[in-house]
Amino acid sequence: MTDDYYALLGTSREATETEIRAAHEAALKRLAADTAVSTADRAATKREMDIAVRTLTSKHTRQAYDASLIAPQKGSGGANWTARLGSPALWVGVAVIVGIAGAAYWQQEREQARLRVEREQAALEQAEQRKIVEAKRAVERERQRVLDEIRLQREAEETQRQAANEVRKAEVADKQFVADDRVPHQEQRLNVFVDRVDSYRRQAEERQQRYDEARSLSQAQAEVARQKRYLEQREREEQYARSRRDANARYNN
Repeated sequence: MTDDYYALLGTSREATETEIRAAHEAALKRLAADTAVSTADRAATKREMDIAVRTLTSKHTRQAYDASLIAPQKGSGGANWTARLGSPALWVGVAVIVGIAGAAYWQQEREQARLRVEREQAALEQAEQRKIVEAKRAVERERQRVLDEIRLQREAEETQRQAANEVRKAEVADKQFVADDRVPHQEQRLNVFVDRVDSYRRQAEERQQRYDEARSLSQAQAEVARQKRYLEQREREEQYARSRRDANARYNN
C-alpha cells in the first residue's frame, strides 16, 4: 500500500477539495469493480482511502501531511529512500495525521450514533403522542356510547309514562262512563280502552327491545374496542422496549 495519499486517490497535489472528493468516489468505484482484489484487501484499501480523503479535505491535516512529504533529491534513489525512511519528522508527521484522521473518524461515528438515537427517541415520542390521542378518542367513544344508552333509556321511560297516562285517562273515562250510566256504550268504550292500552304496551315493549338490542350491541362493540386497544397497547409496548434495547445497544457499541 502506497504512503502517498494523492497517488492512492489518483489525483495531483494541487487538487482542490472538490477534486479530491471526486477522485475518492472514482477510486472507490474502481476498487469495487476490481474482482481480482480479495475482500480483506478491498476493505484495507477502502480504509486507507477514507483516511486519505479525510486528511486531504481538512486544511490543517493537509498542511501537516504536505509538510511531511519529502521531495526526491538528486542522486541515488536507494539512498534517498533510506534517508526518507530514517527521517523522524516523516514518522512524526504520519503519526499525527493518522491520529487526527482516526479521531475525526471516531468523532463522526459517535455523532452518527447520537443522531440515530435522537431519531429513535423522536419516533418513540411520536408513538407515545399517537397513543395518547388514541386513548382520548377511546374515552370520547365511550362517552358517546353512554350518552346513547341514556337517550334510549329515557325514550323507553317516556313511552312507559305515556302508556301509564293513557291507562289513567281510560280509567277516568270509564269511571265517568259508569257514573253517567251509559251502559249501552260501556262495552264499546272498554274495548277501545283495552286496544289503546295494548297498543301503548306493544310500543313500550318494542322500544324496550330496541333499547336492549342497542345496549347489547354497544357493549359488544365496546368490548371489542377494548380488546383491540389492549392488543395494540401491548404491541406498542413491546415495540418500544425493542427499540430502546436496540438503541442502547447501538449507542453503547
